[in-house]
Amino acid sequence: MVKRSQAYLMVFAASLLLACGGDDTTKVSVKIYPAEGAMHDTLLTDGSSSFMELVLTGGPAPFVQRFDLANRSGQLLDLPVGVGYRLEARGFSIGGDGSSSLNFYGASNAFGVDPGVVNRITVQVGRADCLAYNRPSVYRDPTGTADMTELRVGMSATLLRDGRVLVAGGATLDTNGNVLTVSDTVEIFDPVHSQFLVAPFRLSEPRAFHTATLLSTGEVMIVGGLNGSDRSPTSTASTINVDGPNYVSPVTVGLEFQARYDHKAITLSDGSVLIVGGTGADGSALDSSYRYYPVDHSFRVQGRMKYARTGHSLSPMLRGTELALVAGGKSQGTVHGSVEVFTINPGQTGCQDGQVPNETDGCWVEMPQLTMNPGRWGHTAVAAYGGEDVVLIGGYTGADGSAATDEIRVVPQSLGGLFEAGNLLTPRGEVAAVESNDGVSNFILVAGGRRDAVPQQTAVRLVREEVNGAIRYNVESLTDGCIQPGSFPEARWSPVGVRLTNDVILMMGGGNQSIDGFSASRRAELYFPRHVRQ
Repeated sequence: MVKRSQAYLMVFAASLLLACGGDDTTKVSVKIYPAEGAMHDTLLTDGSSSFMELVLTGGPAPFVQRFDLANRSGQLLDLPVGVGYRLEARGFSIGGDGSSSLNFYGASNAFGVDPGVVNRITVQVGRADCLAYNRPSVYRDPTGTADMTELRVGMSATLLRDGRVLVAGGATLDTNGNVLTVSDTVEIFDPVHSQFLVAPFRLSEPRAFHTATLLSTGEVMIVGGLNGSDRSPTSTASTINVDGPNYVSPVTVGLEFQARYDHKAITLSDGSVLIVGGTGADGSALDSSYRYYPVDHSFRVQGRMKYARTGHSLSPMLRGTELALVAGGKSQGTVHGSVEVFTINPGQTGCQDGQVPNETDGCWVEMPQLTMNPGRWGHTAVAAYGGEDVVLIGGYTGADGSAATDEIRVVPQSLGGLFEAGNLLTPRGEVAAVESNDGVSNFILVAGGRRDAVPQQTAVRLVREEVNGAIRYNVESLTDGCIQPGSFPEARWSPVGVRLTNDVILMMGGGNQSIDGFSASRRAELYFPRHVRQ
């Protein structure tokens, strides 16, 4: 008698793409389909791949099987009932020497197997190491869309615990690039069928250039932003529970909290949310910071930074009592190169106003050895390599944004210095930068941005290298197999990128430019990594 785990492996090998039937205990219907775009549409039919490999993980044992590309749908039979399965599809070409190279990649969201029902799984694949237009599956909701339903710049995008992405608020632009309208709408990217769905609720008020932070409860905390009436900053905050029944709940922030937009917020190691800097109601940069504690819904004032900052970066730290690092930014025409660290160490000196920090009331300490020269704002920071590095990418060196830098700088968790770590292909600010994984090691995808008010289209990978103790992030162009190598399908600045649970990167929105002037974008693209896991 064949054991159940052996049975499903045997059936998988023999009949996954043969559309078998029967009265099996469980049944999973599988469809593989390509992303949209000239370099992706014919991936499964143009002969560039010699075979397709399907990888099933999450069951009693991973399983890999090679299949003919002519078969792109079928069934998995007799899988053990459970959750946490994932299916990867990878296409390979065979070289003249018999070696294989990855041509396309895609993976499903995690799925469960239930008895007595047909579980339908789709996998969108794209040319490896390329950006593609998103294409919903055949099982999409009739109201689902490939792109966002609205034009959005300055919106937030938050990866939820189940793999969905919550997209909230944002603004449209007039032809001169100024904020025209501010949105209170919410939509959700469904990774199961690669579609955007309008949420059954709205924000408590319109918001753009706000922050959205995932809490340990699974809720998303929304703070500040420009409002919709006169496009001035708001001081309100709320939490969102996408599954209801109370979708949006107000958060009491206290009279001390100053209205702001373009601020930054991150979740700290203790589960609290740190909110820092931004632009206030009078147009000036702010030096204040706050913490929100989800456990008791308290909102506490923290120490002031030495410098008021907007257009800065905020990154988590892994140093026990040093919890976060803020870098750069600008205020009142001055571009800052300074770096400050947020600490709760009672023995720390150098805090502003002589403050003595403690576990609930932290303060900021300037780190002169980490000063950037030149200073910058509108740069992007990524806590990369398992949090070991804070990688600072690009940014503007002039207060009006007319000059930019191509520099990549790294602050290690040791805070031992600020190190030159490479250069982008061109200077730019307001890029999207997202870390993902190729199955062996991590890399950072950098896309879009703006230089001299011109939206940028290039996209590159940053790959970490350490030689004789020196850290570099080498710039690598995307694959030559793309119709526009190393390019965003649509040039724009301030797109928002999210790494999905299958290592594919979702890029959304931002600002673009045409012959008619500036506008916001609703575009959504996917980056398919060169997933080389063996």
